[in-house]
Amino acid sequence: MTVRKPDFETLNAYVDGELDAEATRQVETCIAEDEATARQVATLVAMKRAVSGLVAETAVVIVAPERRRPRKHAFLAAAAGLVAALAVAWGVSGASLPAPSKSQEIATLDRALARYDSWVADGAHEIGTMRPVADFDAPRLDAAGLFPAIAESDVPLGPRRASHVGFVGQHGCHVSLFSWPEPAGDDALKLELTETVAIANWRTHGRHFMLVARKMNSARFTTIAGAMRELTGSGLETSAQTTARLAEAHQPCVSTG
Repeated sequence: MTVRKPDFETLNAYVDGELDAEATRQVETCIAEDEATARQVATLVAMKRAVSGLVAETAVVIVAPERRRPRKHAFLAAAAGLVAALAVAWGVSGASLPAPSKSQEIATLDRALARYDSWVADGAHEIGTMRPVADFDAPRLDAAGLFPAIAESDVPLGPRRASHVGFVGQHGCHVSLFSWPEPAGDDALKLELTETVAIANWRTHGRHFMLVARKMNSARFTTIAGAMRELTGSGLETSAQTTARLAEAHQPCVSTG
């Protein structure tokens, strides 16, 4: 008998130990019979382990990738689900949450990915050659083997103007951190991970941060994003715990899943 493949929500609940005995048995049967499902579970376990050390007040929301929508619209669909999930988790009424503009979010994400692709393709940025940017201090990711290579103080991201720091790893990893003013308060670290793109968003201290990478190992990206959330929330002061977490991010850059 063919076992029905579990969806993302079911796998997430399985990893969290929230399924009953029968549902758990079905998932474990599927893991044993289907290599793709086994990889999904392994990735979820690695991601959750990577963020397990985050401070208690920092929530993490992992977004299931959209399969049927065009890539640039998948982010928006996921964002809408995140707003609803956070409203339930925090007891906030839907009316009190500002409705995001789809056109603005599409433009921001598209421009961020385009800028990432542009500077990565340029290939002229050597490790440690970042020029100073007066109004944007970059988190230090040395412990993770990532070093600032490019910094820009005024990058157009659709309707927004953002600061941008690009980090380069010793073995070819690239990560972009964008930041722009946003007066709303702190919120959860939101992760969207697909086979080709990894995106993290969070807000703290009056700024919105977006971390972008392509084809990066999910656990490595999740660890880096969690550490960045901690660093930006603490005024860029690197604690021993954050340094240790970054050191754990010395994993293969390119995903093999």
